[in-house]
Amino acid sequence: MTVIHILKESTRLLFKRPKIFIPNMSVALIYAAFELILIKLFMDIINEIMFASPNEFHDILFSNLIPIVGILAFYPILGAMDLITYSMYPSLVSDYHEGRDISLWLALKSSLGSWRVWLTLGLVLLLFLIFIVPIVMIPVMIYLLTENIFFIFLAFFIFITALILLMMAVFFVIPIGVIENEKPIESFKRSYQLAIRYRVEVFSLITVFIIIIIIAFTLGNIPGIGLCTEITYFAIAIFILIKIIQSLIYTYICVVNPYFYVHFKNRGIKQ
Repeated sequence: MTVIHILKESTRLLFKRPKIFIPNMSVALIYAAFELILIKLFMDIINEIMFASPNEFHDILFSNLIPIVGILAFYPILGAMDLITYSMYPSLVSDYHEGRDISLWLALKSSLGSWRVWLTLGLVLLLFLIFIVPIVMIPVMIYLLTENIFFIFLAFFIFITALILLMMAVFFVIPIGVIENEKPIESFKRSYQLAIRYRVEVFSLITVFIIIIIIAFTLGNIPGIGLCTEITYFAIAIFILIKIIQSLIYTYICVVNPYFYVHFKNRGIKQ
């Protein structure tokens, strides 16, 4: 099975079952609302500081600290929602391949039932960031001191290489954990074994994913920058529209992963 075939069949699945976009789109709209509130809070602080005397800085920052901390504290909940919706897709793809009507409710129940797996994956991703960010910051700091652009490329190379290795290791964790109802350790073990076995295909798909994610991330932040200059109804509408487009792109990524796994599972190839 070629990578091109995987991508084509995943696209066909989405067109045949468009309601599969709903989970990611719902979370994307929540993200949009969250980010709009955060942008508004920061703009209010900046505007107050611009017209305040130096003695008033402390009071302004303190009065706005609680709502900002409250909003930022919502981030872990958003992360959990991302993991839950991501974990719905193996069930949806599996039902599609079995010829059953896909059920968002049953997929949600299946995802929640596999909470140990996606929670473990979330912790692994968090530990990865805690580990890799200080390493990446070393060449960044050297760049700031020397202004040698080489160190920016080095930082980017280190991060992307580490990210690809991590994604390869955990590529099948959620499909195995949800579809096979495996425990976290067994899911990670079998995911690693499968990734090694199909390393060429997995590496190719991850490369495509990273390119798509970079494009989607860049696309999503352009209207955000505009909003930081001036909040208008038109800017908000464009911002929300871009978030929806992002969700469509991310849904495609969420479908390709379990599609790859289900295909080989249905062919009777054991891990």
